[in-house]
Amino acid sequence: MTETNPNTTPPASLAGAAGNWQLDPVGTTIELRTKAMWGLAKVRGRFNALEGSGVVGEDGTVAGTIVFDAKSIDTKNKKRDTHLRGGDFFEVEKYPTFTYSATGASSTDDGKLKVTGSLTVKDQSRPLELLVTPPNRLQAERP
Repeated sequence: MTETNPNTTPPASLAGAAGNWQLDPVGTTIELRTKAMWGLAKVRGRFNALEGSGVVGEDGTVAGTIVFDAKSIDTKNKKRDTHLRGGDFFEVEKYPTFTYSATGASSTDDGKLKVTGSLTVKDQSRPLELLVTPPNRLQAERP
């Protein structure tokens, strides 16, 4: 599940971050932005993270997984959130979690990371690139 970075060094945002990592669900925000039907209105929302881990290799390889709670969708519109949790969309009673599996990362010009991987929702996986803002201070978990 790892993808070799064509560069021989890790992305600049991950310099010195080689090691095993554990996600802090309390300090993690998963946000979404999309356009509503017909592209008339922008919709923003967020999910709660449940767990996650990853590995940053000395050679720049990146792999990891984050699991988030499908029931925790919050778009600041209670009626819409209830509809999203139902059978027309997420079916949260049958599929209570989503999983994102990262397979690589590269730096952007503004110090963020473009993470490549796939998102699994309702047992269907699709490729997805994410823009990630790394924390100010990185601490690898050392065995």
